[in-house]
Amino acid sequence: NMDPVRLRDDKGEDMDKSSDKPSIEQPKQSEVQEQELIANIDEAVESFSDLPFDDYPEALLSINPSLHPALYRSLLDAKNSYTVGAIENIRSFQGVDIQQALDELLQTKDSHWLLSSIDLYPELDVLKLIDSMIEHGNTTSIKHDIGKIDSSLHDAIARKMIAAGEVLAIFDDYHGGGKFVSLSMEVLKAYYERVMEFSNNERQNHDVFTRNLWEYLGQFGVSHGDIITFLRENGMEQYVKNGISRFNMPFGRENSLWLLEVGNVTTLQRILLGTRHYQPDVTDKEIFDLWWPDPARRSLLAKNLRFFYEYLQEDDLKELIVQGYKKQVGEFLVAMSEDGGDNATGLLERLYDLGLSSVVFEQRGSRFRKGVVDDKGLFDHLVADGEVQTLVNGLLLRSSDSTFERTREERCKILIDPKVAAPQLLDVGMHYVLAARLRLFGDAVDHNDLAKRLLADYDKEIEQKRNPNLSLENTPLMHFFPQFRDLDDEVKMMIIERGGGRKLLDTMNNRRESSFEDQYDPKRAEGSLFGALNQNDVLGALLKSKDFKTIARYVGEFDESFDQNRIVFRMINGGGSTAVIHGLSRFRQLSGDVADRLLGRHGNAGSHIIDNAHVFDNLEPETIVRIIDSAASYGDLLKAVEFNEKHGSPNKVLGRLYKAFGGQFSQMEYERASMLFEGTITNLVADLGVSETGERGVNQFVQHLRALRHKFVVGKFDAKDLDSELKLKWFANVVRYEDSDWGSHDLDSLGCLKSDYFELQENGEIEEMPAEYQPAIVQVGKVDREAIESFEHSEGFMSRYKQLFGSIWRALELRLHDGMHGKDKESSSGLNIILQEIGSKRDSLLEELQEKKFDIAQRVSERGGDPVRAAAGIEKRMQKLTDLDLEKVSHPQDLFNTLREYKGVFDESLRQIMFYFAFHKHKAQRDMDWGTFDEDNPTIEDLSAVMNFVDHITNQETFAEYFTDKRATKNFKGLLNIGALQEEFTRWQEQSAGTSGTRSLQITPQRNLLTEMSGHVGDACWANKIPSILKAHPNFISFTYTVNPGDPQFEKFVGAGFMIETKDKDGTPTLVIRGNNPIESFINQTDAMDFLAESIEHFFEPMAKARGMQLAIVVDYAGGAGTNRPVLQNAYDKLMSKLRRVTLGSNLDTQFNGYDIRNSTYLITSEDVRALIE
Repeated sequence: NMDPVRLRDDKGEDMDKSSDKPSIEQPKQSEVQEQELIANIDEAVESFSDLPFDDYPEALLSINPSLHPALYRSLLDAKNSYTVGAIENIRSFQGVDIQQALDELLQTKDSHWLLSSIDLYPELDVLKLIDSMIEHGNTTSIKHDIGKIDSSLHDAIARKMIAAGEVLAIFDDYHGGGKFVSLSMEVLKAYYERVMEFSNNERQNHDVFTRNLWEYLGQFGVSHGDIITFLRENGMEQYVKNGISRFNMPFGRENSLWLLEVGNVTTLQRILLGTRHYQPDVTDKEIFDLWWPDPARRSLLAKNLRFFYEYLQEDDLKELIVQGYKKQVGEFLVAMSEDGGDNATGLLERLYDLGLSSVVFEQRGSRFRKGVVDDKGLFDHLVADGEVQTLVNGLLLRSSDSTFERTREERCKILIDPKVAAPQLLDVGMHYVLAARLRLFGDAVDHNDLAKRLLADYDKEIEQKRNPNLSLENTPLMHFFPQFRDLDDEVKMMIIERGGGRKLLDTMNNRRESSFEDQYDPKRAEGSLFGALNQNDVLGALLKSKDFKTIARYVGEFDESFDQNRIVFRMINGGGSTAVIHGLSRFRQLSGDVADRLLGRHGNAGSHIIDNAHVFDNLEPETIVRIIDSAASYGDLLKAVEFNEKHGSPNKVLGRLYKAFGGQFSQMEYERASMLFEGTITNLVADLGVSETGERGVNQFVQHLRALRHKFVVGKFDAKDLDSELKLKWFANVVRYEDSDWGSHDLDSLGCLKSDYFELQENGEIEEMPAEYQPAIVQVGKVDREAIESFEHSEGFMSRYKQLFGSIWRALELRLHDGMHGKDKESSSGLNIILQEIGSKRDSLLEELQEKKFDIAQRVSERGGDPVRAAAGIEKRMQKLTDLDLEKVSHPQDLFNTLREYKGVFDESLRQIMFYFAFHKHKAQRDMDWGTFDEDNPTIEDLSAVMNFVDHITNQETFAEYFTDKRATKNFKGLLNIGALQEEFTRWQEQSAGTSGTRSLQITPQRNLLTEMSGHVGDACWANKIPSILKAHPNFISFTYTVNPGDPQFEKFVGAGFMIETKDKDGTPTLVIRGNNPIESFINQTDAMDFLAESIEHFFEPMAKARGMQLAIVVDYAGGAGTNRPVLQNAYDKLMSKLRRVTLGSNLDTQFNGYDIRNSTYLITSEDVRALIE
């Protein structure tokens, strides 16, 4: 398939076909010149060198018409792409005999071009053309254009290709070229013979043949029964049985009987539940006679009684029921009699006679009119039929979390005499049923006896090792434990000894704290939680079962006579140091020895001891130093710094680093400085130029790091400044590599990015930044903190904020729960906990819908209507709920669409799922100190962080890709609506408008490694999205914000963004500010309008002017391409109405990270901002 030759302009570029065609003038040339042009076709073409190729024929034919035959022949003989033009335009050449020309072309290798234009030549003998193409080896073109040939010729053409040895080409896959159809058995057999030549392995060849046959089956026009016969005759019976559902024509009597006799149950089920393709070759009676003797096939008869019922005797039905098909038989009998209530009584009696009381139980209310089924009589029949399990499942084990619970229990009491039923259930070992329905059975159950039986069941499971992972926590006793009352001390100790202490004590504690329970039994609230239990025995049992968390949780409940230091040492010695660490706040009067022991056992003990320093008495100076070092070495530097300062800076290294860098240093610098202080100079430190140890060495170390940081901040560094792990780590600190919410955070990734950058730089693949771009220092106003702190929140805002923050906090706890329990324990994962809660709510909702369905069916039935039809809508809703897969969230869009129909029921759980996934995907969000957020009186930083997490992290970056249809998107956004938060945020900013002092801010443009790091510096979502921003976007200039420029202690990056050099649609050079992202902690303390005015006036405008460009800014939506900062977005929104939109000319040089900004860009000046401020 030859690509047409395109004319090129003098630069070698394609001429634009869409441009206006130049008028074709008659060349004024002599006959001699014309003859010369015809003799040399290339020169003829050159005379039209300003035309696109598609215009050649028209231009060439404008030459003297008398020369057309010669010109056609010359074009044809050229044997290049001009030949194509000649063939496709035969009719345009005057004096050329069409049929003769076609016949001549059939003799050449170019005949295949006729097939591509076959619709132009009805005179053409298609089969002769095919012969010519096969002769000249163009079978590929036949397959490519077979769709252009009448299908009645396909089989003949295929047979010609087979004769030429091209059978495989018939089935080659060409996209868009059509397929052979109506092929004969001759073609199938030829294809089979060719495949069988592939190897000596018949089974392997059969695999290939049948795999392709399933794909090509629709191309054959023969009976599928004939194909089945062919497969059977050639030893491929198993392939027929496995692929029977692929055939869609009658199989023929012989094949049908064979399949019915030898087919597996799955195959036969496909036949029966499909269109029963064996009909009319085989009768239902023949099938019945074949299958009835075979138990495996008898199941199919039971499942498809509508076909075979007339052949069954009453004894046959009873035999099916005995063999376990009572559900199928019963449902069929009900379906046969569903037309009315006149015969309902007769149907009921027949079902009872057949022992199908379980079917009556399932169908009451929907198939039987009110009053037909007597509840007490039904219960008697269920017992007589041995349907205790049906009774249990239907009445006792449904979820109790429903407003209809009391109604159901009242119905249960009609059927069940608790004093009679309880012993019966105990006798058959259904202890778990009684545990689940203790409230129903009331005094009929001895709670202590039932608890002992359940414990015995647990002991038996452990002894028989049926479930090696079983724990008491996962047994019915502990699951339903809150329903148990008045357990004696013996039972309580048995529970504690088996590891159930936590649930036991939690329940006892909840009852003690409950006002209802206090009124019920005031004595429960008095004294120790342990009551009459021997506390020594309780502690010993908890220690023996290694239930250290429970000890830590309730250590304060033990009498004061218990030495808590001794308890801690026993826990530590038993392997419970982690439980001590996490429960320190509940202990009292611990000694310094405990702190020393914890520091020796637990890596992060120092941080926890600092958090709970009040529980320790008289910490020794040496212990204090160890605590500080532990916290600092673990990475909790700020915590260690505060504790160090509080105790007079006993850790001199930490104090020096904090004085030098504030909080901007890491564990690595601390460890190297500590080693220096102790007298060791590592190679990494020596490489910086440090030559001394002790305090002088630490001071040297600090000075070198300061100098290196300043190089990074101003962008004047080279490869040598990043040639060691220490330098790279320091660079990571400076550019906020580990602090950013976005991108990678490991040093290996940073090292690769660094190497790639310097390689690109060395190879000259990075465009230099124009010299006009220069840094500038501006003075920006700080917000009035007094006004911010005096702001009073509205009730509507607080309600929504608490709702969203509560969902965030629960999701975070559940995600952190995963980290504590490991990734392997899927059953205990935070996600599964939420899904189980949804499942419980679904069960309750299904029960509620069932009640409604029952009531509707009953009312309609009483009026003589069709109860099934009346309840169809509820039935459909119930089915959608039932079909939801709550084992995993593989299709969140379907889950949300279904559950959001029930307003308020699942909203909280759905929000938690969304936030859970957001935390799962974004580690930096998990690492944020959400515990410091004030739920009742949020700061502006708290509000900003919540808005960012909900709208940007969760909505845009985590779930937006999963919600594609309008309904799902609406449901999603409705659940995460932050409108109330945005309104409050705006109101808050307006109240705090005005500045309280200023601070220096340097804006530095660059095209260097900082450009690649701009996503981290600006805490923006483009971090690490592409391998190299510099290479992919040569017209992008990044910029960084640096607060306190030049200050050796507090100089640091506080944000980043981009300037894009482009043109608007009119071709005017334009400099676009995009991704303007000062970090939250900076911009929330800054007057946003003043920040914009100062930065535009003193940096962006001068840069645009120096480059001869108009200045523009992207304004879209929070978290979009303009900015990720709510504070700045709020200022943008106010500005937008004052600005003039400018449409950019190209998406190719402006699109980045998936955002098209062509229609979201506005011209801006500093006067625009100043005018709004004033």
